[in-house]
Amino acid sequence: MRRTKTLISLILSLAILTLCLCATGCNRKKYKPVESTAEEARAVYTLTIGEQSYTVRYELYRALFLNLKSDFDGGDPTVWEGEAKEEYLNAINAAILDRICEIYSAFALCDELGIDLYSRSVENTTEILGINIPSIVLPV
Repeated sequence: MRRTKTLISLILSLAILTLCLCATGCNRKKYKPVESTAEEARAVYTLTIGEQSYTVRYELYRALFLNLKSDFDGGDPTVWEGEAKEEYLNAINAAILDRICEIYSAFALCDELGIDLYSRSVENTTEILGINIPSIVLPV
């Protein structure tokens, strides 16, 4: 009997907690888009592929730097203060430029194939590429 009461009170507590979280945490309002600051939006590189030129913004460079930084320093921040600092900076800059070239090469290829990267429709892209994306059925 006591176990039953404890179990019922636990279930009710979890149900109330779930209800509270759903009521407050699941806000259906759309979030405002994040605007880039002038510093983040400034151009750091201009990349030309074929006849198309692309402006590389600081925000992409910074995101790649922060993403690759731990690969180079292995989590040890002292490497950026030591004598090999310039070597690390040169290596990470080369890796960033490689990644930027990969990203914008994909953009150029999509432009060449007539694929709109900002389209919400997958059908046009799959038609152009001649691929079939199977439907994904999730269990209910």
